[in-house]
Amino acid sequence: MTDTERGADAVPTAAPSKAPPFEGRLAAARERNAAVYPHVEQSHLRALADDSSASVIVGRDSLAGTGAGYRGATREADEAGEKLSHAAARLVGALAATEGTLRELADATGVDVDDIARVLGRDKVTVLSKPGCVQCDATVRALTKKGVDFVQVDLADDAEALDLARGLGYMSAPVVVTPGGEHWAGFRPDRIADLDASPGGEPPAAPAVVGPGR
Repeated sequence: MTDTERGADAVPTAAPSKAPPFEGRLAAARERNAAVYPHVEQSHLRALADDSSASVIVGRDSLAGTGAGYRGATREADEAGEKLSHAAARLVGALAATEGTLRELADATGVDVDDIARVLGRDKVTVLSKPGCVQCDATVRALTKKGVDFVQVDLADDAEALDLARGLGYMSAPVVVTPGGEHWAGFRPDRIADLDASPGGEPPAAPAVVGPGR
């Protein structure tokens, strides 16, 4: 049965995957970095992250090395410091070039899992959606109206997100996952009502839509 026959809200069928070559891995990593640093004024941080991704992919650097650099920066600089922001960008790039759960990435870097989630922007609500999905659109509108900070991930383009949705036992979209690990499928205004708005109570800017990868 095709996705069309199953309905617009059905989670798409996963396609066979192969380990991508250097160019493919780097392109995917750059997309992930751009999702973390989407603004023009962050271009220097995105460039650092891209360089770190390339270094990890070719073996010049490692998760352990970038993790050690980040931990050192957190000890030597306040959280708004330039040194820490640069170390965080290099960590983002290394993580973007590597597959794994947040816990696996935290173990590999020696960085606390909450810090990994924060530098990747995963301390937000995640909406796993697909094009043409009425309940997905309703969920996004409701979250935006309430002022909840969230990231929207396209299931049609992101194999890891698709695996997550299916691993949680869902066969229809949207799938909503909170930073605390709660999750549900479909448009659930009752669950959205229980979520906290972003600091300041202002609706967030248009959410980042993450492509292939995280």
